[in-house]
This record gives sequence, C-alpha cells and structure tokens, in this order.
Amino acid sequence: MDIIYEPETSYRRALQIDRMWADSDAGAKLCAEILNIASLKGDETALDAACGSGLLLQALAEALPNGRAIGVDCSPAMVRLSQAKLARLKNGRAAVMYSEGADLIFKASAFDVVFCMLGLYHFSNPLAALKEMKRVLKKGGRLVLCEYEAPADPELRATLTESFQLAHPGYRFYTGPELYALVSEAGLSRQRSATQRFTFDEHGIGGLPLGVHFFETRFMLQKRGDQNLLASFDGNVFRPVGRMMHPKGALDFMLVRAVK
Repeated sequence: MDIIYEPETSYRRALQIDRMWADSDAGAKLCAEILNIASLKGDETALDAACGSGLLLQALAEALPNGRAIGVDCSPAMVRLSQAKLARLKNGRAAVMYSEGADLIFKASAFDVVFCMLGLYHFSNPLAALKEMKRVLKKGGRLVLCEYEAPADPELRATLTESFQLAHPGYRFYTGPELYALVSEAGLSRQRSATQRFTFDEHGIGGLPLGVHFFETRFMLQKRGDQNLLASFDGNVFRPVGRMMHPKGALDFMLVRAVK
C-alpha cells in the first residue's frame, strides 16, 4: 500500500495548499457534510487518513468534545503545518503524525471512525488502503469516504484523468457504483451514500479543491482545439467568466459511509 503523495512538498507549498482550502467554500461545506454523514458521537476516537493540512482534522477536534482525533500523512511539511494549526487551537483532543510505508501505524480495532477525504489517490493501491483502514476499525466502526464523482461524459472523464495523473500517477475519478464496489471488495458494508453538488463563482483557483488540475485540463483542451470536449468541460465543471481565473460552475462529490 505504497503512498503516492508528494513527499518533496515544501512547507511553503503546504502553506499555499492550505490557503487554497481556506479560500474555498467547498472545503468548509465538505467538512460539514462529512461530519453529518458520519453521525459522530462525542466520545469516539477517529482517524483522518491522508489528512493533508488538517482541515477535516480541526473539524473533528471540535466535533469530539470527549473523544480523540488523530491525523496521519506522509508529507513532513503537511504534518508540520497541521501540528502548528492544532497548537494554535489549543485543543488537546487532536494530534497528527508522520506515517510512511505499507501499513497504518496503529493496532487493529483502534478507531471508532476512519475518514479519508479526497485522499484515495494518495495510495498506489486504493483497495489495499481500504482494507488497512478496515483493519484499524473496531467491529461496527464506520469508514467515511469523500471523493470527486466522475463526470457522465466518458471522454471528459478520460481527459480529466489524463491531466490529473500528470501530477498524481494513481489518480482516478470514480462513479458511485465503482466506489461502492471497491468498498464492498474491501469487506465493508455500505450504509449511506450521497452525491453533494457544490456551485462556485469568483473563487479563482483557490475556490476548488485540487483546482489547479482542473485549470490545467481546460488549458489542455484549448491547446488541442477540441471544441466538443471544451464545451463538455464548460458545461460539467466550470466556464471562465471574463477571465480564466474567474470560474463559475459546479462539482459533484460522493460521500460514503460504510461499516465493518
């Protein structure tokens, strides 16, 4: 279960990524929807796998007044940034640590809930990653996933995948049935699922999680002169309003809760 992240990510780059999330309405809304579907109890122990700059981890710390939230990430810069943010919160219910290698660094049945928010692409083998997340869950514990939903247009999906994989070789856009099948193959039972659409306007690149890759895809289509796919992109993702850095459109996110 080797992790594909960006181990060379600098602290400056981590700050830039964190600022993008802070500028994004989608980030805060996603966290709220993820907490809602998780149905947390205040005294549970939660793990945030591939926690990045700690956006969800901070929300978990607030949502678990008598519990514990732990985040893991394989980027030292992201771990450092998350630790600094948690220190400013002065919240002793959350911690973050560096984790690299084939397995999660926890004993079996350690957590009530495991979260992975837009994080499956960090793992070279998503199925193995889900099985490992299942291992650290208690019996009856929940796994909560959030991923971008693949567009209905197969050519657009292929182009987006091609573009995203330039930066993240293992990136994949899942349809609902594909993600549900992966969860089932990992030995987990799906309890709830939903598609959440977030509209955006005037956010620029910072208004979109992983937004730079969407912009790169549109530039790619413009360069190729593929007007049909460009129109599909504008209709399904965003269209520029006045200038390229002013996108207006919508993106769909899948939310899944499964139980061990």
